[in-house]
Amino acid sequence: MKIIYILLMTFLLFSCKKENIQEEDDYRKPYTGLFSFSTIKSTMVMCYDTLPPCINGWEEINFDTINFSSNVTLIDSNRIRILFGDDIIGIDDGGDTLSQELLPILLLNDSLSLPEYPIGGHNNFIGFYSNYDTIKIYLQFGFGNGGYDKYEVLGIREE
Repeated sequence: MKIIYILLMTFLLFSCKKENIQEEDDYRKPYTGLFSFSTIKSTMVMCYDTLPPCINGWEEINFDTINFSSNVTLIDSNRIRILFGDDIIGIDDGGDTLSQELLPILLLNDSLSLPEYPIGGHNNFIGFYSNYDTIKIYLQFGFGNGGYDKYEVLGIREE
């Protein structure tokens, strides 16, 4: 009887394959790699004129374009790391520095979520992939009155 029990247990243990989730099976893997980022930063300031460039009480000034290459990498269980520049976005009302390194959650519908990004006022974050080869991010950041910074980020896979 013991032999039958041992044979049965041995059969069950070795016949069942344990499934290991490896990096190859990670849904985020195709979204990673070397990307060339082009970032257009501008500042929106309040204005009181009724003629262009003042539109609806806002004027866009100080355009700056930055080109930067970096790897998009996997971190954590559902996040990726996107570094699109070596500067800072700004300092929030808690005194924390927001850098041009984002750690968004990659959702299954190709969109990016950044729940810790400061919300309110003129602050806004929209990010998504277009296929696996293009990243688009739109950021607005501004604490205080009278203006905010806009970032339009376009990342194209280099490989």
